[in-house]
Amino acid sequence: MKSRWDKFIFICLVLSLTVGCDQTTKRVAERTLQGNPVRSMLRDTFRLQFVKNTGGFLGFGARFPAKLKFWGFTVFPIVALFGMFLFGLFSRQIGLWQLLMLMLIVGGGVGNLLDRLLLGGEVTDFMNMGIGTLRTGIFNVADVAIMVGMFGLIGLNFQKPRPKYPEHLWTEKERQIFKP
Repeated sequence: MKSRWDKFIFICLVLSLTVGCDQTTKRVAERTLQGNPVRSMLRDTFRLQFVKNTGGFLGFGARFPAKLKFWGFTVFPIVALFGMFLFGLFSRQIGLWQLLMLMLIVGGGVGNLLDRLLLGGEVTDFMNMGIGTLRTGIFNVADVAIMVGMFGLIGLNFQKPRPKYPEHLWTEKERQIFKP
């Protein structure tokens, strides 16, 4: 990024698109799926099924005591998401793709956090995928953004680092390591 201002605009764009898509699809799911039977598509590989999740990922912690849920699903995520946001904004070492993946995680987290804060500790989930009895848990767009961001960051860590100066200045060892 050319400047911190460019980085801030990029972050705001990614976060607003991620949170906006998540919240819009959740509200549409509430209006169209709530109280209706499961909708099956693509020979039952994709289902639309409305649920309210009081736990975390795949309903983990749904039966935790209220205090533990508050700290584990509200306070801790606020602190972690804010820390990731600040890291993305102020880090001088983070690349554009890493920043994108990190902000997808933050945007997904904010989308689910908004549900928790506005819907009394519940998160709207409505998508399910699978073949036969082998199925995913029920999830939402925020969960997809978080998973894409996580797997993207992992994938980016497997890339070879590139020198930050022109090829004609490489040492012989760098030519061997980075040759195409």
